Amino acid sequence: MGHSKNTFFFVMDVVIPKILSSIIVVCQIAFTVIIGASVVFRFLNIDLYGNEEFVLIFAFWLYLMGGAYGSYERSHIQADIVKELMKDGKLKSALLYIANIVQLVTCLVLAYWSLNYFVWGLIRKATSIAWRIPMVIPQSALFLGFCIMLVYAAMDFVSGTKKLFSARRAGS
Repeated sequence: MGHSKNTFFFVMDVVIPKILSSIIVVCQIAFTVIIGASVVFRFLNIDLYGNEEFVLIFAFWLYLMGGAYGSYERSHIQADIVKELMKDGKLKSALLYIANIVQLVTCLVLAYWSLNYFVWGLIRKATSIAWRIPMVIPQSALFLGFCIMLVYAAMDFVSGTKKLFSARRAGS
């Protein structure tokens, strides 16, 4: 995304990606250390009690923050066949716009569901079995990740709307 003097775009283009990449690196390191320690301890016949609970938390945060970062980079999974196989034109623009709408609606639904899941976790005060870790920690990764993805999807939608209608005006 292009840098803008607008504070919102500065936060979304610079600040959020730096925070996301930091979280991703920390989670990757923690995830790798825990799995590595599990292998070593298992080899030594030592039980690493409840390590799966920590793996779960770091996996949730890694996956969802990675998805949010992918939304920022526009490198997330998408149906690029339209971009690759179709020539530029009204039909291609319209199909890409429909893809933006589908992405926006999907992120909206997932953000809503994850909000409900997060609130449910706050109300129920659910904890993990072994270490009694509050389950809102991994649930918050879902909510935060999908909210960030929703914001980037909304930005793509607005950008796509501008492109579609400016192309229509230019073509008229």
